[in-house]
Amino acid sequence: MRIERRDLRPRASMQNLLAISTVDGALALKTGAQRKNAEGRRRAKDSLKDTMSHGNSLSRTQYHQPRRRKRGARGECVSLGLRTIFAARTLAAKMPPRRHPLPRVFTLLAALIAIALPAHLAKAAPWANLETDLPQDPALVLGELPNGFRYALLPNAEPANRVSLRLLVSVGSIHENDNERGIAHFIEHMAFRGTRNKPGGGLIAKLERMGVSFGPDHTAFTSFNNTIYHLELPDVSESTLREGLRVFREYASGIEFASGDIELERGVILSEMATRDTGMARAAQRYSAFIWPSARENSRSPIGVEKQIRRFTQKQFRAFYDAWYRPERMALIAVGQIDPDALRAMIADEFSPLAARAPARPEPPPPSPRPASRKLPAVGVFTHNELTGMGVMQTCAWAEPPAPFTREKLAEHTRRNLALSMFTRRLTLRARQPGAPFGAPNVEYTQLFPGLRMVQFAVPGDLNKTDIVIAAAEQSLRAAIEHGFTQGELDEAKADLVNRYRQGALYAPSRKSAMLASQLAYFLLHGEGFSTPETTWREVEKPIADATLDECNAAFAKLWSRAPVRTFINGNIRLLPSKPAAFEKKIAASRAIPVKPPAGIKALDFAYTDFGKPGLIAETKTLPEIDAHLVRFENNILLNFKHTEYEKDYVLINLRIGHGKREEPKNVPGIGLLASKAFLFGGLGRHTAAEITQLNARHLLDIDFIVADDAAHFYAQCPVRSLPYALQMMTAFITDAAYRPESFVLARPDLTTLFQHTLSSPSANLNAICERALTRDTRFGWPNYDEPASRTVNELREWLVPLFTYDDIELSIVGDVDLQAALDAAAGTLGALPVRAKRLPPKPNTGIAFAPAPSAPIVINVNPALKQGAFLLVWPVPDAGDTHQDRARVLLADALDNAVRLCIREQLGAAYVSSAAYATHDGFDNFNYLFVGAEVDRGSLDKAINAVRKTIARIAANGFSDDEFLRAKRPFVEHYDQQSRTNAYWGYTVLRDIQNRPERLTQALTRLADVSSITRDEINAIAARHLRDETLFLFKTAPAKK
Repeated sequence: MRIERRDLRPRASMQNLLAISTVDGALALKTGAQRKNAEGRRRAKDSLKDTMSHGNSLSRTQYHQPRRRKRGARGECVSLGLRTIFAARTLAAKMPPRRHPLPRVFTLLAALIAIALPAHLAKAAPWANLETDLPQDPALVLGELPNGFRYALLPNAEPANRVSLRLLVSVGSIHENDNERGIAHFIEHMAFRGTRNKPGGGLIAKLERMGVSFGPDHTAFTSFNNTIYHLELPDVSESTLREGLRVFREYASGIEFASGDIELERGVILSEMATRDTGMARAAQRYSAFIWPSARENSRSPIGVEKQIRRFTQKQFRAFYDAWYRPERMALIAVGQIDPDALRAMIADEFSPLAARAPARPEPPPPSPRPASRKLPAVGVFTHNELTGMGVMQTCAWAEPPAPFTREKLAEHTRRNLALSMFTRRLTLRARQPGAPFGAPNVEYTQLFPGLRMVQFAVPGDLNKTDIVIAAAEQSLRAAIEHGFTQGELDEAKADLVNRYRQGALYAPSRKSAMLASQLAYFLLHGEGFSTPETTWREVEKPIADATLDECNAAFAKLWSRAPVRTFINGNIRLLPSKPAAFEKKIAASRAIPVKPPAGIKALDFAYTDFGKPGLIAETKTLPEIDAHLVRFENNILLNFKHTEYEKDYVLINLRIGHGKREEPKNVPGIGLLASKAFLFGGLGRHTAAEITQLNARHLLDIDFIVADDAAHFYAQCPVRSLPYALQMMTAFITDAAYRPESFVLARPDLTTLFQHTLSSPSANLNAICERALTRDTRFGWPNYDEPASRTVNELREWLVPLFTYDDIELSIVGDVDLQAALDAAAGTLGALPVRAKRLPPKPNTGIAFAPAPSAPIVINVNPALKQGAFLLVWPVPDAGDTHQDRARVLLADALDNAVRLCIREQLGAAYVSSAAYATHDGFDNFNYLFVGAEVDRGSLDKAINAVRKTIARIAANGFSDDEFLRAKRPFVEHYDQQSRTNAYWGYTVLRDIQNRPERLTQALTRLADVSSITRDEINAIAARHLRDETLFLFKTAPAKK
C-alpha cells in the first residue's frame, strides 16, 4: 500500500500533541518527539518553582546520548543554545500543563546569588571565577584532590534514596583543531561503546542490572566548552555509590577506541547529524553566524563536520582524549541523600590515581573584546522550505569577560531584569489582543557563547503580513527604549518578581537532585551563582524594593546601546524574499514613524469570584490505605483529595468532565484538536485572553485544557495560596467561556507549526498516519491538514456548551494543602453550580475495530530532501487486558526497546534513536498495540527493517534470556517505585476518576508488588502471542517524486 501526501502537506503526529493514554501512570506510548516535549514541559514547570533557587542550567547547546525510554524524557537539544523564536519551532505537547503564565524573560534571573568559596577554588582555568561577597549554600561541599580533580557535593532530600551523579569534563567542540571537528562529541559516544574494564557496552549492561536504564538514568551531553556524563543511582548504598564512581573513572581514563566500535558508532553519529539537520537548526546556525561571525563556535558545532566524522582515526581519538581528559579539567558532582564525608573518601579512592596521559594543549583563544559590529550588516535573512510563518529577531550582542558576582552586580541585574520583565509583559499582552501583529514574544538576556552576551527580542508572525510584523517589532522596541515604561508596569513587575522569589523559597525542600546537579555544573563552569532559595530571596528583596522607574528605564536603554541593534528574519523560502536589502528598506520606513509613549495599564481584578452559595457535602469517604478523601457535593460534583509534600507549597488540579473522544462528533473532524488548542484563547465573557494571561501570571497559575480519550480535562498547577483562584478560573470557563472568533487566530500558529513539523521528521509522518490506518477512525491520528482550519467557533460552542452544562465532573486535588482548604475552595466554585443530573453509570467503553493487517508495507511519501527514512512496526493487541497484563505488556515493550537498540544501534550502527512501546487508550479497552520504530539513513532502511524483524522473530520464537529480562525489569521496577512519590501519579492516575473506577485503589496498593511479580515466562508468552507477522502493520517512508 502506498499513501500519497497531497502537495507534501505535512501531517505531524497526533501522538506529538496528545499523550495517547496511561498504563498505571506510565505513559504507554511516547515517541521521541513526545519524550523531548515531556522534558520541556517538566523543565518549564520546574523553572517556575526553581528560578530563584540556584544558578542557571547548563548550556543548552548539547549533543548527547538519546533518552530513549518512554518513561524518561529525551534530553532537549536546542541548536546553538538559542531560545530564539524561529518560524518552525516545535510546540510542546499539551498534557499535562506546563505553560507559563508569561514567557521567561531572563536567563540570569536564577543566577542572582553567588557563593563565597575557599581561596584555592576561587579561580583556576578552565573553571570560572567563583569569588563573591554574597553568602553561599552552607550545605555545599567543594573540594579538590592533589591531582586537580574537583568535586561538588550537596545533600538533598528529593527524590528519596536516590543520588544524581555528574562527571563534568571541561572540554567541548571549541577545543577541537580544524581537522577534529566533531571529535569531542564522538568520544562521548565512544564511552558507551566500551572501556578498558568493561568492553563491548559492559557498563550499560551492568548498570541496567542495577536498575539504571540507558537514556533516562545514564546519558551524556557535549557542548561547546564541556562534556557532561549523567548517572541517576537507584539507591544510596555504599556499593551503588562506588559503582557509580567507578563508571565515571572508566569514562575519565579508560575509554577504549576499538576499530570495530568506531565504525559502528560513526554510523550512529551520522544518523544523529541527519536527524538534527532541519530547517530550524540551520536557521539557528545562520543566526549565530550573523550575530557574531568571528566566534570560534560558529565553526565548531558540537555535532561536527560530516567529512571529518567519516575519517576520524583511532590515533586521533586517543590523541584528543589523552590531551583533554585530564584530572584538572574534571569535576565530580553528587546531589542526593549522601554523607559528604564518606563520599569524599570514596572520591579520593577512585580518582586520586588519575594522571595526565599526554601534554596539555593550549586553551582556545578567548572571544575578541568587541566585534566590528558597526561594519556588520544590519539585516540578515534565512529562508528554508521547512519553515512556516516568519520570525523576526532583534539582537544586541557584545563581549563581556566573566566577572565575580557581587551585591553591586545584584542590584544592577535586578534593575535590568525588572525592565525586561516589563517589556515582555507588555508584548505578551499585545500578542493576546484581537488582530495582534505578532505572536507570543521571547525576550532574553543570555550568553550567545561563553563570554559573548546578548539581549534579544523575537516574535513570530504571519508571512502574509511581513511588513506589519517587521514594523510592529521595530516600533515596539524603539518605543520602550525612547519612552520607557510606566509606574504601573513597574509595580506589576516588582510584585511578580517578589512572588516568584518567595515561591522559590517555599518550594526549596522539594527541589530535585537532578536539577540541582545541573545547576552545580553550570556554577562550576560559569560562576553565576549558587545559594539557597531562602538566601536568594533575602538578598534580592531590597534591590527589588529600591529599584526606581528611572533606573529601570535607563537600564533597559543601556542594555540595547552596548552595540548596534541588528535584525534577523527567517521564514519559508517560497514566500519570504531572501535579499536583506528589501527588509532594510522596510525597517528604515518603520523607523521614520514616530512612536508614542505607552498608555498606563489599568487595574485588573478577577471578575469571577462569586458563584453563589457554597455547595454542601452530600457524602464523604476516607481511604486510609492511601490517605485520600472522596467527596460528593449535593450538586453531584465529585472531589478527590490527597495531601502530599512531594512539592512544597504546590498543588496539582485535575478536573475531568464528560467522556472525551468517546463523544467527540465524528461528523466534525478535527474538533477535538481545535478544542485543545483554541478553547482557552477564547477567554471569558468578562475577560479577554490577554487579561487572563495577566491574571494567571499574578497567581503563578499554569492552566490548560485537553480533550483526551476518555474525558475533557482542565489541568492546573499553582502555589497553595492560589488554589481558590485556580478553581474560580476553571469554573468560569465552564460557565462563561466566550468562544471569541480570535481564539482560532491565536491558535493558528501553534496548529500550523504542529502540522508543518513533519516536513523535517520522517517518523512524524508515520505517526501521523498510523492510528487512522489501524482503525479507520477520524478521532485518532492527525486530522487532514484542512480539517481544523475548516472548523468554526459555533461548532466548538455547540459541542462544548452541553458538555460543560450537563456532563459529569470529577475534580482531583493533590498537593501541599490541607483538606479543609480544598473543601472550601471547591464548595465555593464547582460545588456552587446548579445540581447536575443524578449520576449515571459510567459510559461503557467504546470498542475499536482494527483494520485487517495489510499484506504489503504501508508506504508514506515524504519530503525528498530528508536524508533519513523511518519505519514503524505495529502489532494490534485487541484484547482488553487487566492491570497486571497491561503492566506486563509495558515491561515487554521495555525489553523490546533494549533489543531493538542493541540490534539497530549497537550492532548495525544505523540509528541514533530507536523506540518501542505499548500503547493503550483509556475508554477504548481494545485499542491497544505494541510498536517498534526508528529513523535511519534512507539507503539503509530496508536493511534495518529486516534486521529488526529478525530480532523480533527470534524473541517471538525463543523469548528473552534471563539476563535480557533482568536488564529490562530492574529499571522498570525502579521507575514504578520512584513514580509513586509524585503528585502527577496521584492526581493524573490514581485519583483522577477513582469514584467512577474504584479499582484504582487496588491498583495503587498492589502496584509495586505486582510489577515486581512479573516473570520472564509472562512476557515471553505475550511476545509469542502478539508479535506475529500475520497481524503486523509495517509502515515505512519513501521520498516523494519531485
